Amino acid sequence: MQPILLIDFGSTFTKLVAVDLDRPAILAATQSETTVQTDIQAGYLRALAKMEQQIGKMDFKKRLACSSARGGFRLVVIGLTQSLTTEAAKRAVLGAGARILKVYAPLITDQDLQEMAELEPDAILLAGGTDGGNQSYIIQNAKKLTELERNAALVVAGNKRANTEIEHILKESHLEYYLTENVMPKAGVLVTEPVRKVLREIFMKKIVEANGFEAVSERIGRIVLPTPTAVLKAAELLAYGTKREAGLGELMVVDVGGATTDVHSVSKQQAVKEADIILTGLAEPVLKRTVEGDLGMRYSAYSLYQAVGESEIARYFAGDASFIREGCLFREAHPDFIPQSEAERHLDDAIASSAIQKAVERHSGFLKKVATPTRYVFEQTGKDLRYLKAVIGTGGVLTHSGNPNRVLLAATDRMDTRQLLPENPTLFLDQDYVLQMMGLLSERYPDEALRLLKQHLRKL
Repeated sequence: MQPILLIDFGSTFTKLVAVDLDRPAILAATQSETTVQTDIQAGYLRALAKMEQQIGKMDFKKRLACSSARGGFRLVVIGLTQSLTTEAAKRAVLGAGARILKVYAPLITDQDLQEMAELEPDAILLAGGTDGGNQSYIIQNAKKLTELERNAALVVAGNKRANTEIEHILKESHLEYYLTENVMPKAGVLVTEPVRKVLREIFMKKIVEANGFEAVSERIGRIVLPTPTAVLKAAELLAYGTKREAGLGELMVVDVGGATTDVHSVSKQQAVKEADIILTGLAEPVLKRTVEGDLGMRYSAYSLYQAVGESEIARYFAGDASFIREGCLFREAHPDFIPQSEAERHLDDAIASSAIQKAVERHSGFLKKVATPTRYVFEQTGKDLRYLKAVIGTGGVLTHSGNPNRVLLAATDRMDTRQLLPENPTLFLDQDYVLQMMGLLSERYPDEALRLLKQHLRKL
């Protein structure tokens, strides 16, 4: 037996999974409330004690951990325009597993600085301008940031021709700063990996500042990944497989939570096959993550109601539509609410379906028919996800649903024929919450992680 301990320090729960690499098999899974406000070791040790009651004390060959405690990895993004450089920066940040607190463009003000100080981000990503393009805005923003009272890590990823002057400005400041490659060196071209690498380094440094993380790292080693990155790695592994084991093909993961609905897709940007097509906008990454902060089951339930509308939720709800608004308000006011009646459970399912449909719609691409002098063509913005092989659902509302297939099927529900949503994917449920754990395991043992993923995903 080769036992490995996998740990996820979540914002609410600390989860542990023990894996035997030889078979491979999951030996035990336990959890305890995360104690980030006092000493994060306490929650970890309680979960470990529960595990030892199940399988006894084990000499773990390795311990691997991911974390979204402390509210995750929190960033502010500053760009030149909302449509291009800022969007490029947002994609780089989300791909690194971060949570975006606020986006600013084009020039930051004294009021913005005050707001940043109140937000207390772990890092600030400063982008703006293609290489050889506008330099003045990013330089002005760098100067303004030196007035920031709070010392957040500053990552500069804009017009490289401005870097010399920016470094001269920042050297004289109190700011911890990093210069890296432009996230958008040419219009429409994304270069995200250098930024993500720097952000991961900052995350590793920042995470140990949480109460008890330094002490717990002496027991388990350093935190390997942010939890959202672990989920994205699991999705990539499951899609493309390894040299020894085939994957499922290109796919999507939809994670419905209390505060957000996250969508991860693993696919290449494709043009539609049956029409003349012109790709427009930013190039799409193969690994894409989006986070919808207004589409949650509890903390943002009323925001969801406002975003999608009562009539859209009613499409998925067989009960009295007048019950919907009050139900969403109640859930947002009582985030620990657990439905007891059949009607409440059905409303939870309807809210989840609406969250999934809207989140997948925002994540996916769309077509626009354009007339030319000789013929009609289609402009495609975003990814064509119609041909995905699988959609995987995760999150408490899906695992506790009486009909998860119906809820997750909302990912294929096109409100408009121009939307490029999945058309006929196989649906799976992450019923044992193994996605992030197997993404973590895949850092060292990809074959074993893939086999365990296939074993524990339930086909709907």
